Amino acid sequence: MREDHPTGYEVTRGPPKGRAFSSIQKRLVILLLLVLVPILLGQVYFSYDRYRSRKSIEIGANLELARASAKAFDAFVQDVLHQELAIGLAFTSSQTLPEEEKSQILFKNQVGSPAIWHFFWGNPAGVVVAATGSQFIGMDLSDREYYRELVAGKDWVVSDLLLSRTTRQPSFTISRGIRNGRGEFLGIIVAAIL
Repeated sequence: MREDHPTGYEVTRGPPKGRAFSSIQKRLVILLLLVLVPILLGQVYFSYDRYRSRKSIEIGANLELARASAKAFDAFVQDVLHQELAIGLAFTSSQTLPEEEKSQILFKNQVGSPAIWHFFWGNPAGVVVAATGSQFIGMDLSDREYYRELVAGKDWVVSDLLLSRTTRQPSFTISRGIRNGRGEFLGIIVAAIL
């Protein structure tokens, strides 16, 4: 735009100041966006990648811990089963032991294994005839799932978590059926674990 100036010189003016400032501002914003958006996208990608890496490492560590726990639990169960087999064979040997002596043997084995809360010895009908606590004598195990599985032919059973009938505390059992050489069911030995 041309304009006559009082001094007689011709003055040429550029675009109005508001528009010039606006176009520079737009260019700077566009330039900033062109620089910042890729940087932000890169940061998001690397953060997500780090998150996935850490998550993968944690899952691997949890899996290793679970495997170690499973091996320790299996070793514990096998140890209890060997102990139960020895007790069951002693109880069913040709020399008959009185029930009080059986309870003493169970108590001595329970004291030697602090993880075991109680031992029970049940006759073939599932009635407890010897135990580490006198309150358990006469308790009927025949309605328990592990008893039915042992009578059906399983050698041993680890029960689900259940509530104790006497203390109402959560526990599980490791049970073994004792049989003679002909496979006849002679009794059941149960280790209750709190």
